[in-house]
Amino acid sequence: MGAFGSRASQRGFTLLEMLVALGLIAICLAFATPYFRGMMENSRVRTTAQSIFSAFQKARSEAVRLNSDVVISFVKTAEGTTGGYEVFLDDGAGTGTAGNLSRDGSEGSFTGVVTVEQGVDLYEADFDGNTATGFTSRGLPLDGRSGQVAVKNDRGRNLTIVLSPAGAVRIR
Repeated sequence: MGAFGSRASQRGFTLLEMLVALGLIAICLAFATPYFRGMMENSRVRTTAQSIFSAFQKARSEAVRLNSDVVISFVKTAEGTTGGYEVFLDDGAGTGTAGNLSRDGSEGSFTGVVTVEQGVDLYEADFDGNTATGFTSRGLPLDGRSGQVAVKNDRGRNLTIVLSPAGAVRIR
């Protein structure tokens, strides 16, 4: 027996075994990477839709709580797509005009302008021909403006947030 014991008692991997294992891992990663990328892009669309859904819920609850009109307005970006939104109290504070569905004067914002996540396009916001809607103090859509907001990613995955005439909001 040598100084390190017999060959049978030595444990470990040969260089060839290690290279084969690394090669298999590389092949698995090559196939899994596109799947994970698509999963992340779809997750961004879902997160954006849930954020908009939450903004509608916030607007409705604040309208009822404050006994006032609360608006959710979708903001167009330079490219012509709708890229963000803002929830605000449309009470005419300061030099603002109440009930005009625009944040002016010193009307308070609940969210500030929120932009959608990178890689997501908020491509439709239509509430009876307008890009803004809101809720009355009874939780109903302002001026009966029901409609929908749609978001999508580059892979074509899309979700739609729908506001019903009764004020219910859902994602489909």
